[in-house]
Amino acid sequence: MGPVMAESSAIKKRTLMKAGDKYGRLTSIKRVEGKRPKWLFSCECGGETVTFASCVKSGNTKSCGCLSRENRKYPILEKDERVGRLVVVGQISGGWLFKCDCGSDFISTSSPVRMGMTVSCGCFAREKAVLLGRSKRKHNGKGTPEYECWKHMKRRCTKPNDSRYHRYGARGITVCEQWTDSFPKFLEDMGPRPKGSYSLERINNDLGYYPENCEWKLRAEQVKNREITLRVEIDGKLMPLTDASRKFGIKYTTVYGRIQRGWDYMRALTEPLR
Repeated sequence: MGPVMAESSAIKKRTLMKAGDKYGRLTSIKRVEGKRPKWLFSCECGGETVTFASCVKSGNTKSCGCLSRENRKYPILEKDERVGRLVVVGQISGGWLFKCDCGSDFISTSSPVRMGMTVSCGCFAREKAVLLGRSKRKHNGKGTPEYECWKHMKRRCTKPNDSRYHRYGARGITVCEQWTDSFPKFLEDMGPRPKGSYSLERINNDLGYYPENCEWKLRAEQVKNREITLRVEIDGKLMPLTDASRKFGIKYTTVYGRIQRGWDYMRALTEPLR
């Protein structure tokens, strides 16, 4: 054997890992066979880890992960921990779930919460804007839910290229003069939109948009008032077919299917299922 080969063999022999060797916080226990053999290590913290011997000997891996956690500037979040207005519910796919003091659920990664960049679901920033007088004045309310409702209300009544114009402007549905050019007046008359799935609703579907004929209403209720909603007369009163089917205890899909096959409303609502 030549001198070069002998020296290489000696280096390899000296660097072979064996059980009981200590590297940083890790102590080697045994070799774990596989396609790429690894080693099982015990850590001073009581944990264990399986990794490549080369990673440990080079110093890239010094513990089971506890050292990294201890050195982390912002420690990991704990369940029920409070940060600002947020209370930690738990870790979920894609981040952390928090419950805000305002009652809303909020999802975020841990970093902005730990760093103090995120302290609420967004309610704190909105309240601060109101206190500073910026919420409705900065851009005349642009971007607020109320402004978006006002903008779309005018568009579907005045713009023939709007996809809903045929159901509004083309039918003669108009916006009253005091609302047409003044969002502040609209907001003064209607007030803030309630929290939740509320939208602007006309009380009489055949009349236009003006204070006495408009209200904030849940979307599910608003659907019943559309001109495309099927209505039937029960006891001298018109009601949406969905309400009538609920009143008679028959599924809406069953009643609707019967009507599509030519049944009259009362037969569709009252004839028992076979």
